[in-house]
Amino acid sequence: LADHATQPLQREPLLVFRSLDGGSTWSETPVTLGTGHDRPMLVADRSRADRRGWFYLVSSRSIRGEGGAPREAVFVVRSRNGGQTFDEPRALTPNNLVLRAEPPVVARDGTLVIHYVEAGQHVDGPRPQRELLRRRAFVLHSHDGAATFSAPRFVTEACGPPGFATAALV
Repeated sequence: LADHATQPLQREPLLVFRSLDGGSTWSETPVTLGTGHDRPMLVADRSRADRRGWFYLVSSRSIRGEGGAPREAVFVVRSRNGGQTFDEPRALTPNNLVLRAEPPVVARDGTLVIHYVEAGQHVDGPRPQRELLRRRAFVLHSHDGAATFSAPRFVTEACGPPGFATAALV
């Protein structure tokens, strides 16, 4: 998340640089994945030989929903070629609460597990009137490489105070 000369009209876009030599040198021109991201995380898919070079980038992202209303989404995008290109991103918005993505997991069978925490407040309405809620954790599963996702599955309300990360439950 940074300003970059190749993206002069975007403020702090999410940029992806590639290294083909283990990190000694990096691409000069990044792939941009837009703005509004928070806490981007990567997970490699090493479940099968045909998924060599696959990885998923997950973040929390501010977006505009219906009628331009602010929304918080769990952003998921897949690369199937080591970051040269990315498939169409997914913005998962299961409700109108502030969502915080947690580190993703790829299980041995290739299932992508995305977990997130509802940060305890509604996105809608003026800030002073936002209702504080319990922080709840949920998981989503994808058995087809992030093409589709399960309905959110409730995990716990024992998430601790804001900023306290939950443990991944697979």
